[in-house]
Amino acid sequence: MHCQDPTDAARDASTRTDGIEGPSVWRIQKTSVEQIMALSDPATPHMVVMGNSIVDGSYKTYTDLVYASLRDGDGTKTRRACEHEGGHEEGASHCAANQAHVEAFLRADHDRLALSFFAIHPAYALPLSPGEHVDHFIRDKASDWSPPHGTELWRLWEQCRADADRVGTGEENMGTFRWQHAFLESKGRLGALLRQAQREDDLMPLKAPVKCM
Repeated sequence: MHCQDPTDAARDASTRTDGIEGPSVWRIQKTSVEQIMALSDPATPHMVVMGNSIVDGSYKTYTDLVYASLRDGDGTKTRRACEHEGGHEEGASHCAANQAHVEAFLRADHDRLALSFFAIHPAYALPLSPGEHVDHFIRDKASDWSPPHGTELWRLWEQCRADADRVGTGEENMGTFRWQHAFLESKGRLGALLRQAQREDDLMPLKAPVKCM
């Protein structure tokens, strides 16, 4: 998928969520590895969001599939990562379930997906006191903001966290899209890495090294 930041008023294909600073707009369009690599300016870094999804499955279901698809020591795989006979693109293009998922992905509110994912993501960097719950910390920090922004921030965080499974980015339901990594990469190198992932039927392209324990 290719996301563009709109600079004009043509936002009829956009999704938005009203936040503290107003609506955030995402314009999403379907693309392919070949189209990405054929675009101009292949060397300039761009913001990339890599994520995963599994229809009718939880985060644990997905990670179980990832571990099952890891290579064995002899270079073979314990099982095929992609259920499509022809691999990711060839098989997916003829799969009705995949096509339905792509359509749902394009219709989704991606601002809400991002907010909900980060609302449930463990906040490792917060300086919690011994025994302090993260909810209390965030609510106290939100209250430091001048009214009504602090109240709105806390309300938005609670709502987004509660919505995670409903919108398909949660622990029990990641049927729409769950963020994995956000990073800078050139279009040329991104395309090359995705091609490699396709050849290897890799369920977690552009990932940190993962070992099956």
